[in-house]
Amino acid sequence: MDGGRESRIHIVVWSKCRFAREALAAYLSGQPRFLVVGHTATVEGLQQLCALTRPQVAVAEVAQLTLPTVTALSTVR
Repeated sequence: MDGGRESRIHIVVWSKCRFAREALAAYLSGQPRFLVVGHTATVEGLQQLCALTRPQVAVAEVAQLTLPTVTALSTVR
């Protein structure tokens, strides 16, 4: 807690679509309880962001949930 204020939820955003990624990050940044600590277009970038920033939530925007997507996301910790 910082000065009586509730702590913010740290989030990273992943989407291959630049417009969707930036729009989602901008929207979430405007919410008082969220702090977007990064966004990326690749799974490798998502893995690096998570390792560096240790977010509480990773938001993944996908057009279709396929086995390769699930497999790639399962590597993110």
